Amino acid sequence: MAQKLSNLPLKSKVKFGKLYSKPIVWLVADKNHNGYPSNSVTLVTEKIIKMLCFDAKEPSNSISVCKNHGNNRYRYSNIRQWLNSSEGANSWYIGQHSTDAPPSEENVYKHNDYLAVNPYQSIAGFLNNFTTKERNALLSTTITVGKSDTIGGGTETCIDKIFPLSCTEVGLTGDHVCGSKLAVFSDDASRIAKITTECKINSNYTNNPSLSAGWYWWLRDIVASSPCNTRYVYSNGTLSWNNAYNGYIGLRPACNLSSDLLVSDSTDSDGCYTIIYNSAPTTPSSITVPTTVIGGQSVTVSWGASTDSDSNLSGYILERKADSGAWTQVYKGSSRSATVSITYGWNSVQFRVKAYDSQAAESSYRTSDTRTVTNNRTPAISGSNSNLGSFSETSPSYSYTVTDADGDAVTVVETLDGKTKRSYTVTLGTENTFTLSSEAWQ
Repeated sequence: MAQKLSNLPLKSKVKFGKLYSKPIVWLVADKNHNGYPSNSVTLVTEKIIKMLCFDAKEPSNSISVCKNHGNNRYRYSNIRQWLNSSEGANSWYIGQHSTDAPPSEENVYKHNDYLAVNPYQSIAGFLNNFTTKERNALLSTTITVGKSDTIGGGTETCIDKIFPLSCTEVGLTGDHVCGSKLAVFSDDASRIAKITTECKINSNYTNNPSLSAGWYWWLRDIVASSPCNTRYVYSNGTLSWNNAYNGYIGLRPACNLSSDLLVSDSTDSDGCYTIIYNSAPTTPSSITVPTTVIGGQSVTVSWGASTDSDSNLSGYILERKADSGAWTQVYKGSSRSATVSITYGWNSVQFRVKAYDSQAAESSYRTSDTRTVTNNRTPAISGSNSNLGSFSETSPSYSYTVTDADGDAVTVVETLDGKTKRSYTVTLGTENTFTLSSEAWQ
């Protein structure tokens, strides 16, 4: 079976996507975070998964610090383009402005003036390692980013699937307020991150940290007074900055997934939940409720069929709302109709139906119009249908009593062979006799 991603507690570990042919482990960082997509869960990688520069040197840039140390404007950064690209090796980079440059060996920081530290132009885009279903699961997120005072300052927004976090989101104070703090970040210790084994293996930096030590990881914020200085979380969880072209600083990206995405009920041998890719059924095509609804009686509600691309449609859930009350489940099963009791005294009633599948994925609701409840109960007549027996010379008769719970005037119609013999307003609770004349009897 499965459960919704939103059921997982904060800091739960989830495997999603791959890098260096290994599953990426993410932490549940928040749910329905302010400013992020509605009905979403925010994930951030548990560890630093790669070392790379924020943005490469731009040899053609007229601003000397950008020419020699990279550009810190996130909108045009190499790190943003690489994170959100599914293109293959040597194909993801496209110049974002007239002096932009790729993170090649020529344009990244050189350790001891000779070793180009972790260039990445020639590798595949980050999302190239994700399956089609994984890429489709990523929600587009609007993020706020600060701009250097040298280009007017203030903030701007970008829409990304994968993104570094801001100072504000990790609970640090930078030069701009960008978003709001995520639930998992509370102090320096909560921000300390170690590198993965694959990160260390694939980094050519000669002073890589041990796997047990905290390391630096990029934020998307900048130092406002500079066009190249970029913020990052220091190894002890505090705030620091460095030049954008430094390739030994780590990457710890975030993303948003739907709260309704399904995950396993239990963790695997690595203590991680795994995502189950299952499409929800379509919304039932229609819902039909009788126009006349009488209090104290029942109505039969029916609905159109749903479809399921995974061929695992299980059934439907019908809910009812009386007056201004809460929705209440009144049916769950594979049928496409249900008979529902209407309580005498209700003023109105409404119904809605949704479909569900074997993995607990649910469609959206199909909702009916509101029906007015008529609170007029049916009058009752005593006795039951029966054979009156044999008659010869004396014509038959039948005695009965009529009652009405609402005390309304009741008209009784007596017929023989479909022909009306008497129609009158009856006295409630009084015995009456239907007697046939000899002529009528003959």
